[in-house]
Amino acid sequence: MQKKQWFMILGSIIIIIVLIMIGFSVLKPGHLEDRTVVVPKNQEEFIGIEVKIPGKEPNQFWELKVAKMTDLNYEQGCLTKIEGKYIIDQVPQYFVKADSGTVLWKQNIITLSGNVVLNTIDGKKITMETLQWDSDNNNLNAQGKVSYDDGSSIINTEKVSADLDLKKLVFAGMTNVKVRGKK
Repeated sequence: MQKKQWFMILGSIIIIIVLIMIGFSVLKPGHLEDRTVVVPKNQEEFIGIEVKIPGKEPNQFWELKVAKMTDLNYEQGCLTKIEGKYIIDQVPQYFVKADSGTVLWKQNIITLSGNVVLNTIDGKKITMETLQWDSDNNNLNAQGKVSYDDGSSIINTEKVSADLDLKKLVFAGMTNVKVRGKK
C-alpha cells in the first residue's frame, strides 16, 4: 500500500512540474512581441509614442519616437517630430530625424519630410527635404536640396535614388561635387 502512495505522490509531482514548465514556455517574451496592437475606434491620436515599423526581413524594423501620430486607420498613419533608428539583427544601422511623415502600413513605405537627416553607422549622412523609404522594394528616394556626405566628398543635388545599403546611388538634377582636401 505504501508503494502505491509513493508512486501516486511522485506521479503528481511530475505532472505539476510539467504543467509549470508548459506555463512558463507560453509566457516567454518572444510570444508577447508577436501580438498585433488594435487601435480603439474612438482613438484619434497618440501623443509621445514609439512606433515600430517592420522592414522587409523579420530581423529588420524602424523604431521611431514620434511626438504625435494621427489619422489612424488601417491604410496610413501621420507622424510629427520624428526621431528614430533602423535596426537590423538588433543593431542600429541608420538614424533619422524629420519634422513630419506618413506611414503606408500595407505597402510598408515611410515618407518623411521637413529637415530630414539620415545618418549611417559608418559615417555617411544625407540631408533632404523629403525621404521615401521602401523596405519591400529595397530602395530609398531623397528629394529637394539633397546633400550626401560620405566623409571624403559632399554631393549636393536635387534628387537621389539608392538601395537601402547606400552602395548604389543615382543622382539626378543639378549636381555639385566637392572633394575634401582639394579646391
